[in-house]
Amino acid sequence: LEAGEALLLSSGASGALPGGEAPAAGAFTEVRRALAQGSHEGSLLASAELQDQIRQASGSSRDLSVFAERLRCCSPGDAAVVAQALGGQGRHLATNAHGHEVFCTLVGSAGEAPATAALVDEALSGGGSVAALCCHKFGHASAVAILASGLPRQRAQIMAALVANAQRFARHRCACRVMQEALGRSDIEGHDALVAELLRRRGTVRSLACHCFGTHVVRRLLAVVPACRPSVVEHLRGAEARLGKDAYGAEVLEATQAPGVAEWGEGRAGQ
Repeated sequence: LEAGEALLLSSGASGALPGGEAPAAGAFTEVRRALAQGSHEGSLLASAELQDQIRQASGSSRDLSVFAERLRCCSPGDAAVVAQALGGQGRHLATNAHGHEVFCTLVGSAGEAPATAALVDEALSGGGSVAALCCHKFGHASAVAILASGLPRQRAQIMAALVANAQRFARHRCACRVMQEALGRSDIEGHDALVAELLRRRGTVRSLACHCFGTHVVRRLLAVVPACRPSVVEHLRGAEARLGKDAYGAEVLEATQAPGVAEWGEGRAGQ
């Protein structure tokens, strides 16, 4: 950990708190030192003083940016303790420019820990709907992290929101990324319902195939749900000429014929 510790201690972290008060000099450095040393099941970070410093850091965008980077090398025990200190700020973290990186790291490192699960519940219920989180510029990344590492009930909650308005989400710049992640998670309750909703109307697949964001959803569907390939091909039948003239549609046509489908998010159809 020598190199990691040197990196953690080399960067200062300051910034105003919500009330305008500056944190004590070197306060956040102590938190970074505890992370660098690798505490046993979060024992160093569990002190009341460091818990308060973590809460203070969450009020500064600059500190959150530094903290997000440092958290990636901490243990699951430390991550759980950090999540406990950040209790009550789940929605703020999940939708903050730098806070969502902290949120995603905590969910990925200690998603099953009670404190992390509580943060996720706050993100899904506080300050807006699950749909709003999926469509948020930063919140959609948090939704993706929840689908990957959240509790089963939390993952199912996001899946249900996607099913409720699948066409809208498939065409949304941010929510389409959540949709693509969800299609690859066949173990989540509601996955089959999401696939069925996308294939419910023949015109839906054709329209999405030629949409700058929807095309990624169709290609992801082909990539991770091979059983639906015949249905997708059937939905596109009769529209080959139109699809072939469209940059996005042509890629979908190619994907239906190729043995291996390109990874989602790649190709000419940029997001």
